[in-house]
Amino acid sequence: MNDQNVYREDASRFVNDYTNKILKKYDTSYAQEHAYRIPLEELLKSLAKDIKVINDPKQVAHSIRPDFIIFTGGKNDILGGYIEAKDIDKNLDVVEKSDQLAKKYLPALSDLILTNHLEFRRYINGEKVETIIIGKLDKAKKKIDFDKSKFESLINLLVDFIEQPADKTIESADLLSSRLASKCLLLKEQIIIAKGHEQEVFERGNPSIKVMKTGNKIGPIFDFYKSYRKMLTGDIKDEEYADNLAQTFIYSLFSARLLVPD
Repeated sequence: MNDQNVYREDASRFVNDYTNKILKKYDTSYAQEHAYRIPLEELLKSLAKDIKVINDPKQVAHSIRPDFIIFTGGKNDILGGYIEAKDIDKNLDVVEKSDQLAKKYLPALSDLILTNHLEFRRYINGEKVETIIIGKLDKAKKKIDFDKSKFESLINLLVDFIEQPADKTIESADLLSSRLASKCLLLKEQIIIAKGHEQEVFERGNPSIKVMKTGNKIGPIFDFYKSYRKMLTGDIKDEEYADNLAQTFIYSLFSARLLVPD
């Protein structure tokens, strides 16, 4: 028996262990969303030698806080991807269309798995590329029926997700455009937050903001916003200002990288 067959047998056993743990938690009638994360974390760790699974990490950006972040490599310094884990009875069709997924997570996170622990959907650069369903929940009968024929497909999905870096080499114009757009979206949200904070601090005269030459206490983002309105347009909204500034930053850095590759 070769190493790959041994690996497949072990991986199948790991998925069996995972489904048994999910079933036991569901049978208590008390388990909620966070309870099912532990079996999932254990399954992920069993499928790779060099892996770090961060459960409940800090925000990646404002309002973007996936339930898991995966790191791989000998030093656990390669971003493997992100996982958003919902409760076992959640309809992923509904979740997929929510503002959280459609407007925030999918545009910003390059490799994401959305799951309710029975269904696994993988998205790469915002596009759904694979769906695996290993079980069905029957709420009326309060039971879960697992489909063992799907276990190997789940193993393949998770192993590929773990092994493929989330930030892959960009080899097409479409992927480059998509990746830059997602970075702009993340930066835009941060600019809106920073501008709002600096404006609030400025308006109440908080001394923590440095004193400019004019004598006013003002932060750099809000200061630029005031200059932008004065010199270019007086009625620009926060969303438009943040979008313009984010694009300027991102595409300027991209241009600089092209001009000075080393």
